[in-house]
Amino acid sequence: MVMKEYLICLNSQSKLKVNGVDGYKVYRATSKTGTYTYLGTISPEGEVLQYNDTTTKGKTYYYKVRAYIIVDGQKVHTPYSSIKSITSK
Repeated sequence: MVMKEYLICLNSQSKLKVNGVDGYKVYRATSKTGTYTYLGTISPEGEVLQYNDTTTKGKTYYYKVRAYIIVDGQKVHTPYSSIKSITSK
């Protein structure tokens, strides 16, 4: 599952951990400059809350993430992370 591989990578690098966030949204594309679509949500603790993770073995996918907090019932997002490529196993 590519999303879990990406989550493991994020946790090991600790680059996207932001104190006080309510979650992270993950986006994926099939090329670095392609159209990114919403893939799923990760809790601040690293639990995958929801996802749509259909991949093709051996294909490279490109991911970016942004954190969000909930303010007055609305999600307020950070800028996107840098793009990370992962090849599906």
